[in-house]
Amino acid sequence: MIRKFKAKVATLIHKLKNKYNSLNTNKKTIIHIIVSIILIAIVIELLNKNFLFFILIHRLLLNFILIALVYCILICITNKLKLSIIVSNCLLFGIGFANYSMITLRGTPLSMLDVLSIDTGLTIAETYSLVISPYLIFATIGFIVLIIINVKTNYEFSKFKKNSVNRLWGFIGSIALMFLICSTSFIKIFFLNTNLWNPSKEYHKN
Repeated sequence: MIRKFKAKVATLIHKLKNKYNSLNTNKKTIIHIIVSIILIAIVIELLNKNFLFFILIHRLLLNFILIALVYCILICITNKLKLSIIVSNCLLFGIGFANYSMITLRGTPLSMLDVLSIDTGLTIAETYSLVISPYLIFATIGFIVLIIINVKTNYEFSKFKKNSVNRLWGFIGSIALMFLICSTSFIKIFFLNTNLWNPSKEYHKN
């Protein structure tokens, strides 16, 4: 029974590998980007003390869209695909780690008030010790693995136009779409509530 199962798994993996190898560069790059988005989303949710697979699909979709927009913004700024993905993932991990620290220290997530009063927050944070939880350990390991994958992966679109006009419009469009998605009226489409200034109730509800 076990041998038959292993044989079926091996056959499936072989077929998927052959299918992947038959794809052109553009399709491979799209798959690589999607995998990167999913992995960094898992890392972020671990830092939120959540497991990705226990979150409703519409909320997962929102996370994926926001991460993709961060990728787009960095790509438009740097004009380098791989570098943008690596920097984006580092930035997202940093924000997730800051959010984890806030949840651990006071039980509420990072808010806009924390960003505006960062000097005071850093002073107060010095009096606390960081709690090393399984969430943080797995998130950190996952992040390191993700960065290694990003470094070793080839990200390339053939005939990709990189002129400054396209990048400018892409940057403006990504920023505008991000603000639209994060607006109170739009975010309710995903059955979420948002209050960037005092998100405590929304955090426990969402």
